[in-house]
Amino acid sequence: MTDGLRATAAVFAKPGDALSLEQKEMPRLQAGEALVEIEQCTICASDLHTIRGRRPVGGPTVLGHEAIGYLRAMSPELQKGQPELKISDRVTWSIIACCGNCDRCEAGVTQKCRELKKFGHETQINDQRPMGGFASHAIIPAGATIVPLPSELPTSVAAPANCATATVVAAFRTGKSCHDQTVLIVGAGMLGITATAYARHHGAKEVIVVDPQEERRSWAKEFGATQTASELSAVDQDVADLIVDMSGIPDAIEASVSRLNVGGILILVGSVFPARPVQISAEQLVRKLNRIEGVHNYRADDLREAVDFLATASTIFPFESLVEQKFSLDRVNDAIDAAESAVRVAVCPGLDREK
Repeated sequence: MTDGLRATAAVFAKPGDALSLEQKEMPRLQAGEALVEIEQCTICASDLHTIRGRRPVGGPTVLGHEAIGYLRAMSPELQKGQPELKISDRVTWSIIACCGNCDRCEAGVTQKCRELKKFGHETQINDQRPMGGFASHAIIPAGATIVPLPSELPTSVAAPANCATATVVAAFRTGKSCHDQTVLIVGAGMLGITATAYARHHGAKEVIVVDPQEERRSWAKEFGATQTASELSAVDQDVADLIVDMSGIPDAIEASVSRLNVGGILILVGSVFPARPVQISAEQLVRKLNRIEGVHNYRADDLREAVDFLATASTIFPFESLVEQKFSLDRVNDAIDAAESAVRVAVCPGLDREK
């Protein structure tokens, strides 16, 4: 249980400030909640957007959502709802917690629940319900989906599952089957590299990856890219059956549209920060029977598939090597600086416990 447990958490106050380590007395679990001991939390680009002030998130809060850990306590309601879970299970969990009853949940878009809570994003007023992965322990909110992890899945492979990998799964489910198709991935960060592996693993005929950084293009080749380019101008027009944009850059999105084949679909994933409006030709979309879809977060089934995908694909592609550096929790600010240029960096509270 949580009685008397004091957790260590790296608290975000406002952009420009370093995260500060604080001791948090963990409150009693409420209905549907769980207590988890964090094993590892990788730093996502959205964490960096918040810390650097590129998107508005109020403090104080504990950031970090790409996390895995060990179940240390569960409420009776959670045990009844997910009887397969056991104390000490190594788990991942959805970053979103939904009510399951509102019109959006009933329509299947649970990630847009009207009572939505997001792990690693919520402002913690008066230190209530600390939910974030940059900590020794955290509360998983009621309404989140908790997924046990295969014992053989390496820690650094599993940590990004509940954000990067699950979002990639959601993107491809929104689009079309990539079997025997030409797929174009724009942006080769963690999501783009994961999408490259996912497309190849699911039978894509060609996977073209565009990124200005040579190192990331090299990563893409290791994860199955059949062609890489530094800019979209090097990619033929009318070539892609499916385009997944991870960049969020308006110029890239505009250039992508002319690369769509007849009947092709453009999936926008990376447009999660303020940018100028995108200008496209509606006539071109109509005449070529193209479609544009937006994907934000994911549903519970996407997370379950993400874990299954990683369990298989991690034996084929070098996912573990994408986490380039690991830092103890007391070096979280060093980890944040390193994450600006790395594919992924991990915060590992267990390293503090080993000291």
